[in-house]
Amino acid sequence: MQMENLADITLAGYLIKILRVKTKLSYKELYDEVSKCYDTLRRSDGSKYTGDLAKALKGCLTSSEIFVEVGENVWGIRESEAKLYEEKTTKKLKALINRKKGKTAPKKQGGAGGQEYDDDGGSSVGGDDNEKEAPVQE
Repeated sequence: MQMENLADITLAGYLIKILRVKTKLSYKELYDEVSKCYDTLRRSDGSKYTGDLAKALKGCLTSSEIFVEVGENVWGIRESEAKLYEEKTTKKLKALINRKKGKTAPKKQGGAGGQEYDDDGGSSVGGDDNEKEAPVQE
């Protein structure tokens, strides 16, 4: 399975690729198409899909604004949302691949305390982004 962009390795990305060619397909046609390569697809975090294909496919089609039901159980894509998904997912997967290869994004020195920041503006200091940082002792 040749991929034109990294987002194609995800279920949503693969569905986008299929629906760009065929414009609209029934759930059964999508299921048959995806079943040929489901074991090679990855989630956007790089992990394999482990659940049932039918459940994953239905969830993918109905849980985002990317896909639209254009008939009774017939699906198409919203192009603008599909492009946003591809850009975001490709960026995320490139970063994941670079991390696994031992490459990191160039660091920029922050203000006081010399805290480093990734190019996207997020702090590169470990920990969960949702956690509050402890005060710095000087």
